[in-house]
Amino acid sequence: MSEVELRLMHAGDEAAVAAFARELPPHDLLFLPRDITHPKVLAAWVHELERGALTTVLALRGDSVVG
Repeated sequence: MSEVELRLMHAGDEAAVAAFARELPPHDLLFLPRDITHPKVLAAWVHELERGALTTVLALRGDSVVG
């Protein structure tokens, strides 16, 4: 098993988060506070990160978001 890196999300992670969201089963999406499969929702999330209104921790394996 390879190591997982935990770090704060930033605007440059938007594409990796979108790819992660596309791989989630529909049932799992029900547990997220936002529907991150929609580009506008993801863009608004990133905007809130940039403003400092949100903090999000990502789990990455290489360049891929795994959590």
